[in-house]
Amino acid sequence: MCGIFGVAGDVDKKEVDLFFGELLDANQERGQSAYGITLAYQRGTVVKKGRGILDKNQASIYYREVPDSWRTFLPRALLGHTRAPTEGAPIDYDNNHPFQINSLYLAHNGILINHKEVRQSLLPFLRSSIVTDSYVLLGTIWKEYRAYGEIPSRLSDAIVAACETIKGSFACWLWRNPDLYLFRCISSLYYRHDKYLPDGTSALVFSSERLPGGIELPEGIVLHFNTVWGYLERSGKFSYYSPYHLK
Repeated sequence: MCGIFGVAGDVDKKEVDLFFGELLDANQERGQSAYGITLAYQRGTVVKKGRGILDKNQASIYYREVPDSWRTFLPRALLGHTRAPTEGAPIDYDNNHPFQINSLYLAHNGILINHKEVRQSLLPFLRSSIVTDSYVLLGTIWKEYRAYGEIPSRLSDAIVAACETIKGSFACWLWRNPDLYLFRCISSLYYRHDKYLPDGTSALVFSSERLPGGIELPEGIVLHFNTVWGYLERSGKFSYYSPYHLK
């Protein structure tokens, strides 16, 4: 069992404190082998990974990795993952979340049962020493996204196609600047859309653990949040298979 969590949109000190406080603490109960923190800015994205538990009081060290010129602007998103490993030893940081292929970043909670077969179907398109099952999901999304010509508006379609290929349980965040996508099958995922001003200024908060005032994301739905304009929409719907799902 892993944990995914984050805040996106109009991220100020309040959201930063929430991210490195309540969200981090709650999700470290779900995975203590490794962690990954993603800091997404207008000019780029910084990913830091580590083994064990991240002390929230030491979390400010991650801002030291952000170029000074980026800090003129607040981050568009702070995204996290805490890992309880399945495939891939956490001692190798390449096997730890989040994973990146070109402009796409993904973190996943769950277990994929057909990842070995899907990995074979991705060859020679996807060659990597990363053995974590989650990487296959990102690889499938990237393959579909390329087939759509890497058109940002078709990324939801690529996610839908990938989710209908993968079997197992999953809850994921996917980042492609400036857009965040959430989707799940079986694994838990809760979100809350905090609106501040009439002009649409807002933030999206999400977590594998229950959120005060949050709602559970329905299975089979792709939720899309644009961090520039602050709008939230259901941008896709997929059918899914899981042996853990009771009918």
